[in-house]
Amino acid sequence: MKKQYVCSPSPQFKALSKEEEAQQIWKILTLPESIVKVKVATYLRRPALEALTPELQNLDVFQPTTDKKRRDQYKQMCGNFMSKIMEIEGYKIKQKGVKLAYIEDKELIKNPIFVTATRFTLKGEK
Repeated sequence: MKKQYVCSPSPQFKALSKEEEAQQIWKILTLPESIVKVKVATYLRRPALEALTPELQNLDVFQPTTDKKRRDQYKQMCGNFMSKIMEIEGYKIKQKGVKLAYIEDKELIKNPIFVTATRFTLKGEK
């Protein structure tokens, strides 16, 4: 049975989530192949968003020319969206502020979006 993902952000992101860029992000995060990627990243004990950075970094809102405050709001909203999606998938937060692997290796990702992100674990696991 296919899971239903309803965009229900935290109150601080409600207005932002209605913008076109936010809808694009939501669409990317909820693609079936994206769900597989974040589950694999989680299995490998990596932050979920680390797996989707290549897809997200091409969006206009994450370009270096975008206003830093706006870009930061969208980055925070991505984390909020990912937490909601992972909860639907049966995961819980394991650790916040995990440094992403590609920060150390500049050849992996040019102009990275995130420096840190949240790592998840299946509910019921320690």
